[in-house]
Amino acid sequence: MELTRRNIFDEIIGKGVSVYESAILTCFSFDPLYFIQYFLPKLNSINVTNIVVLIDELQYDQACEEYIRYRESSGRNIQLNFSPVRMRPSFRGVFHPKIVFLVGPKQCTALIGSGNLTYGGMTYNNEVWNAFSANDPNAVEAPIIASVWKYLYALLDSGQNTIKEQLTWMSFYSESLKAIESIDNRSSGKFRFLVNTEKEGIGQQLINFIGENRVKDITIVSPFYDKDGYALEYLAENLHPEAFLCLGDEETGIWPMALEEDWMNIFEFRCIAGKDMDARTHAKIIQIHTDKNTYLLSGSPNATKAGLGFGQVKNDEASVLLIQNGYRDFIAEMGIMAGDPVKLPRKTGSK
Repeated sequence: MELTRRNIFDEIIGKGVSVYESAILTCFSFDPLYFIQYFLPKLNSINVTNIVVLIDELQYDQACEEYIRYRESSGRNIQLNFSPVRMRPSFRGVFHPKIVFLVGPKQCTALIGSGNLTYGGMTYNNEVWNAFSANDPNAVEAPIIASVWKYLYALLDSGQNTIKEQLTWMSFYSESLKAIESIDNRSSGKFRFLVNTEKEGIGQQLINFIGENRVKDITIVSPFYDKDGYALEYLAENLHPEAFLCLGDEETGIWPMALEEDWMNIFEFRCIAGKDMDARTHAKIIQIHTDKNTYLLSGSPNATKAGLGFGQVKNDEASVLLIQNGYRDFIAEMGIMAGDPVKLPRKTGSK
């Protein structure tokens, strides 16, 4: 894993080296014209031709309408050359994970992050991605690869026969995937692959990992918060941090505008600042410092009830938890800083 401020996809799929043949991609928002005209050719240029794309059902429908309008207005009948899959949410929320899973004969790579398959998500926005590569089951990152593959396979296994054949092809022609997929472990040393489940959401899993350790501070970077601050309150009540900083975009973000006044003194809300942070920040990060460790959760979940899985309505999400011994400020290392305060309206009440 590497913390970086560069375009990770240009480095992984833009090298022109044929190490992959297949890909599974997941997203919420999907721009068919961007994907077909820009991202798909990049994959094809390195001989990735067996491609499956999982898209939230409502976004899928909108993408189909956009594609039909373009085809009719332009008179062009563009071949898709990939398999789009309309995904129904598992838990009454939305299908929201952002994963790029690349499979080759000798190597597999899994990217878990925050970017959608749109121009903003893949090119313009400030996004966060976790990249893991492995070529055998003994590699340090192999358990994460195995966990992501099993997660994706479970989502697609009950689908149409064509998709099943594509999955079979991926495994059959990849020596590395055949060896790695047998690993029955969601952890890889200091890394954990976390998804929302019916029994337990990502947020509660994070709380469980921290346990009884004293929490010094929590910093959240998120473009969207619950309007009533539910997820923030839940984390504060269960972790009792000495400081709680929430960062976001004042203009395009959604803030907890209906937060009770008694909570105002616990949370600090600020705009995202930092060098080269002029673009929209769509990254989703929770950083927690305890008296022993640093916990960094990043991926697709916003700091919301549905994103972190607090309650009955959960989104399909995917994230990576990094556990580092001692103190480390990963958010600052990524160039994300606290800017001007965000003034939220006061609402009387008690917590």
